[in-house]
Amino acid sequence: MMVTMHALIIDPSRTPAARSLANTRLSATAGFDERWLQEMLFEHPVLMPMDLIDPGAGSFIPVCRELALPTEGRPVFLDIFGFASTGRPVLVECKLWRNPQARREVIAQILEYASLLQRWNYADLTARVAAKLSRSGNVLFDIAKAAQPTLDEARFVDNVSTCLSRGDFDLVIAGDGIRGDLHGVAGFLGMGGGHLARVALVEFQVWSDDAGSRIVLPSISLRTEVVTRTVLVGEGGRPLALAETEEVAEEVEAVAQPEAAAKRAAIRAFWDDFIAHARFDHPEQPAPRIGGVNWVRLPLPPPGRLTAYRSQGVAGVFVTLVGERAAERFEALQAEKVTIEQEIGETLTFERDDADAAKFTIVARHPFDTNDAATFDQQKHWLLRTTNAFVTAFRPRLTSFAVG
Repeated sequence: MMVTMHALIIDPSRTPAARSLANTRLSATAGFDERWLQEMLFEHPVLMPMDLIDPGAGSFIPVCRELALPTEGRPVFLDIFGFASTGRPVLVECKLWRNPQARREVIAQILEYASLLQRWNYADLTARVAAKLSRSGNVLFDIAKAAQPTLDEARFVDNVSTCLSRGDFDLVIAGDGIRGDLHGVAGFLGMGGGHLARVALVEFQVWSDDAGSRIVLPSISLRTEVVTRTVLVGEGGRPLALAETEEVAEEVEAVAQPEAAAKRAAIRAFWDDFIAHARFDHPEQPAPRIGGVNWVRLPLPPPGRLTAYRSQGVAGVFVTLVGERAAERFEALQAEKVTIEQEIGETLTFERDDADAAKFTIVARHPFDTNDAATFDQQKHWLLRTTNAFVTAFRPRLTSFAVG
């Protein structure tokens, strides 16, 4: 389908004139197929509208095309793998929409790719990319450094490692746009829990003039919020799990449940202020990020991650250790319990997860009426001080474990 429109081209050296532009739908017959789009995005990463996909994530840094992801059968191949400037992995699949079923299939496909990638750690990913590109060394950082010269290696590696362990990805489906059924597609996305992933459907249009010049324009057809995780706590404020939930759009909630929307807004304002005032004595500690309803996350060297949260009647900070050597590191930290408590200035509880033998938690908690606005400053002060103390105490110890 060809659509003709007029655009006003303003050239300071010439009299303004109207020039006709023709819109060409992406298709194999027109020469603008999925392979063409893949090559275009890889060679011209500025076309990826990261500010709309993931505000604050920075620019898109492509790493490689056709990255093999092993499955139980034959491997599957991701069209484009790259990073945002922050170190968050970006998975891109190029697909021309044909019908609603094709849309659902490609969404399921990219969610599967995210699940496969989440199984790898930083070393696994580096090895795969190095083999793909026939390069050696810290290939991921070298590519990112070339695009962002001021990038710090330790922070980049830590950020990527944390994102891999959490499934914290930007998933982008690039194509020729969606023509309706947005609510159906959005509903299907809710079935892909298990990630802290943003999913964006990006439409690319090609416009040509009579002289053969082309304009490629991206636009966001659909963007989900993060599939968040909420801290569930048991008796005494013990953190039990991070349960998957899909965040309801604020504008919908504001109409349907105004009281819930107001409470959510107050909670978000609390944590936004917490993040704005968070300062860490450790110079390599990245800033906190909203994790979900009433909690924030902070990356630590693997296998650790740090969470600050509030629940009914309690505020808490805890380190979670997950993975192959988590038990060994948990026991080593437990042996230093008295020393670490003196450093942090809080009583610590060392807990093993009954449902997951490879998961351990070290937590400090403080009783607060978390719904009482009059105590918000006290809550914030305790959380800021305790989070900083946790970072100072645990980051060097986890780093030394990694080196050892």
